Order: sequence, then structure tokens, then C-alpha cells
Amino acid sequence: MDAPADMMDPKTWLELAEDKLVHAHQIAEYLHFLGQAQSARERSDYAPFAPISRQGAEEVLHATESFIAKVREILRA
Repeated sequence: MDAPADMMDPKTWLELAEDKLVHAHQIAEYLHFLGQAQSARERSDYAPFAPISRQGAEEVLHATESFIAKVREILRA
């Protein structure tokens, strides 16, 4: 088991801040992907035809898989 962190040590605070920044970046990335997916869905709802490229579909699939993996990780914690 790890020893408790020394909360008076500036290094501890720096590590905590870096950890929070990493998580904030991941959340921002997921929100970006969700926004793109919502926009694509809305376009497809109101357009007679909404084309998507193979590359676009693969990007959406990769982002979705990453998002689902993160949700599963959070639920297991």
C-alpha cells in the first residue's frame, strides 16, 4: 500500500493538478465528439441525405469506443 501523500509538499499538489488537467482534457475531448455526433444526427434528421465518408465513420467509431471504455472504467471504480 502507498504511504499517504504529504499534503504540505508542493510536489503533491503539482501531481494532483496534473492529474486533474489530464482528466479535464479527456472530458473536453469526449464533449467535442459528443457534440459532433449530435450535429451529425440532427443533420441526418432534417436532410434528405446526409453522406458520411469512410474516414468520418471510422473517426466516429473510434471516438465512441473510447467514450464507452471510459464510462465502463468509471463505473468499475
